[in-house]
Formats: sequence, C-alpha cells, structure tokens
Amino acid sequence: GAFVIGDHIDGGLYAEYPSLSLKDQDNGDLAFTYDFRGLYSTLLEQLLGIDARPIVGGNYEQVDIFI
Repeated sequence: GAFVIGDHIDGGLYAEYPSLSLKDQDNGDLAFTYDFRGLYSTLLEQLLGIDARPIVGGNYEQVDIFI
C-alpha cells in the first residue's frame, strides 16, 4: 500500500523557501510558495484513487511524494 509518512515517502521541500523580505510578506506573514490544493490533489488521486477536480475546484500541480 501507499504511505503518507515513514520510510516509503520521498521527503524534502517541494516548493521554494518563502522570502523573509518585509516587502514580500503578506500582512506581516510569510507569503506561501505552494498551493496546498496540489497536495490535497496528490493524496486524493494517488493515494485514494479519487478524482480530485470536483473536490479542490480545479487542476493543481501534484507532487511526487510516493516512491
């Protein structure tokens, strides 16, 4: 089966590090660099075998976390 944690995951950073510059912040918070709906799409489609489009509201870049 597929795993979401543990030795069977290809861990690491799957987006760019957020900028620490004040001009790049969003109301004092770090601006995100990855849309979480891509991770949700990955889990729904690759782990559960469900079409993610109606759930997340579109197509989003999936990440290669399963080895």
